[in-house]
Amino acid sequence: KIFIKSTSLGQQLDDELNIYNRIGGASHRHPGHKYVRSLLDSFDVEGPEGKHRCLVHPPLWESVLAFLSRNPIRRLPTPVLVVVLHRLFLALDYLHTECRIIDTGTS
Repeated sequence: KIFIKSTSLGQQLDDELNIYNRIGGASHRHPGHKYVRSLLDSFDVEGPEGKHRCLVHPPLWESVLAFLSRNPIRRLPTPVLVVVLHRLFLALDYLHTECRIIDTGTS
């Protein structure tokens, strides 16, 4: 993930890095930990338009949307939906209970 002109993002970029630091410092024993994307590294690159912050993450698997687009009936089979929702709820529980991170929907 690359933030173009990261200096113009100011607090938003700092907030995201703080969240990743909080996740990195939380307990890894919670079963939802493995379903939350981690930050491997971050670094700055100087370009003609200024400084760009790069965030390095492990590669992701196929998205649910991509899976749906390959499925002729355009919906998730029930067993797949159960697994996706279970992992989503575990990840949210981990972020809330272990990392103390919530999304209030405000900027």
